[in-house]
Amino acid sequence: MEYSLFKIIDKSHLRQLLRRHNYIKTSSLYEACGHLYILLGDTTSLNFNANLGLIPCYSQDNTATTKQIQSTEEAQIYIYKWAMSEVTQTIDFIAFESNTTLGNNGRIFNFNGMTITRKFDYLTEIYAILNYTLDSFSDGGKFQHIDALCDNAIKQINYGACVLDIGVESTNPNSKPMSADEEITKLKVILPELCVLKNTYHVKISIDTYHNETIKWLIDKDIDVINDVSGNIPLITVKQLVTNDKKYIAMHNLTLPANKNITIAVDKNPLTVIKEWMLTKMEQFSDFGIALDNIILDPGIGFGNTQSQAWYILRNFAELYALPCELLLGHSRKSFLTHITNKNATERDLETVIVALNFINKVDYLRIHDVRFINELYPIINQLKMKGINSYDR
Repeated sequence: MEYSLFKIIDKSHLRQLLRRHNYIKTSSLYEACGHLYILLGDTTSLNFNANLGLIPCYSQDNTATTKQIQSTEEAQIYIYKWAMSEVTQTIDFIAFESNTTLGNNGRIFNFNGMTITRKFDYLTEIYAILNYTLDSFSDGGKFQHIDALCDNAIKQINYGACVLDIGVESTNPNSKPMSADEEITKLKVILPELCVLKNTYHVKISIDTYHNETIKWLIDKDIDVINDVSGNIPLITVKQLVTNDKKYIAMHNLTLPANKNITIAVDKNPLTVIKEWMLTKMEQFSDFGIALDNIILDPGIGFGNTQSQAWYILRNFAELYALPCELLLGHSRKSFLTHITNKNATERDLETVIVALNFINKVDYLRIHDVRFINELYPIINQLKMKGINSYDR
C-alpha cells in the first residue's frame, strides 16, 4: 500500500473524505511549523484538488511535492517516517515515541529547533451544551446566572469545545413552551457576554432555537450556527442565514413541544425514515438555492424515537455517511441510555462519552454536556487503535 503525507487545510473536507472512503488508512494528526499533517494510505484513486482541503507533501518515492523551505521539508520527512511506523506498527514506532515528551495535547519531539507533535486531537468538532434554562432535563437551573454560564463556557472551551451551543428554552417534554419574545429577551441578557468569550477564545456560537422570529433577530448578530430542533423553519429564513455566513442544523423531529409518546412506528426501520427525511430536506435546500456546505443534519436521538430505536439508529449510523452534508450527533445524557443504566441524567456522562468515542472522527460534530471526559479517554482509545485506520475501522 502506498502512503502519502498531506497538509490539512480544511478538517471538514477531510472528515467527509474519510467517512465516504472508509478504505483509506490514516495516522494520528501531526503538527509542525504551525500546520497540521496526516498520513493517508490507499489514496491513489482519489483526485486531490483544492476542494479536498488537503495538500500532498511527501510520499514513498521520497519526493516532496510542494515548494517549502528546507527546514519544513525536513520536518515533513520526519513526520512521514514517524507516521509510517505508527500505521504499520513496526518496532520503529517505539524508538520514535521513546524520544518524545508529553505536552501540547500529544507527544512532542524537538527536531532541529522545531517542535513536532503527534497530536491526541480528533477531527470531530465538539459542541458544548450551555443551557440558560430552569427546566432542562439534566442541568435546568444550574447555569441560570450569567456568571455561572460563562464560567462553564470557559471550562468547556478549555476542555476542547469548538462551539458553544446556547439554549434558553428547554425541549424537555414536561417543559412549558416559550414564545419568541421571551426567548429574545433572555438572549439579550447573555449574548453580549458570550460574544466576548467567542472573540477572546476564538470559538463559535450556536443558538438552539426553532422560533422563526428569534432566528430572524439573530441573523445580523455575531453568531455562527442556528440549531433548529424542529428541522422545519421556512426555507427563506435558512437562505438568509447561509447568505449571512451562518450554518443551519436541521434535526429530525416528529413533534414540538416534544412528546415521548409520539415516535416512529415500531414496524418501520427508524434509520430509513430518518434517511428519507434527510434526503428530502437536502433536495428542498438545493432546489431553493441553499448550498449544502452550510447545512448540518442531526438524526434527533431521543426525539421521535424510542430507546430501542435510538440504539438501532446508532448501531447502523454508517448508512448516513455517504450523504453530502455534515452530520451532528446529539445523544448526551439522554433517556435512551436508561435502556442500559438506571443512572439519573446528571450521572450519565461516562455512558455518553463511551458512545461518543465510537463516533469520534466519523461524524462532523458531537453535542456534549461535559467535554472533559472525551479529552481524558480519547488519547487511550487513540493509543490502542493506532494500527491502520484508527477510529475509522468498522
